[in-house]
Amino acid sequence: LQLPRDRSPQPQVSFTTGLSWAEVAAAYSGLVEERLAGAELGEEAARAAGEGTEPLAIVRNVFDHVRRRVRYTGLEFGESAIVPAAPGTTLERGFGDCKDQSALIVALLRMHGIDGAIRDSFVIEKGLRDNALRVSREPTTP
Repeated sequence: LQLPRDRSPQPQVSFTTGLSWAEVAAAYSGLVEERLAGAELGEEAARAAGEGTEPLAIVRNVFDHVRRRVRYTGLEFGESAIVPAAPGTTLERGFGDCKDQSALIVALLRMHGIDGAIRDSFVIEKGLRDNALRVSREPTTP
């Protein structure tokens, strides 16, 4: 029997203190926002945006900049298994997993008035994990 690593061939029961997925999502969002708060990336944000002046160009440049500067490496021990590192930490060490890189991208975009957020959702029925970055199309006022 071949099952994905996150599936058990045995029946199981799980317990949680979360009352709803909405509560879990709100708590996770709070943890992420704590890591994003106070990110000092001024010069890096300017370099990352490059010559871009339109929001879409800035988004593309920031993605490319992070892709070039930060290599993918996952250190998923303890809290770092689900909570991203602070953006400055990821930049300083030059590596991070998907949530670390996403947090860095969001912080850089926000410095240009472009709203972004990290979304981490688990689709239980299909056993799929979707870890994605959402970026709005219009800039927000800082």
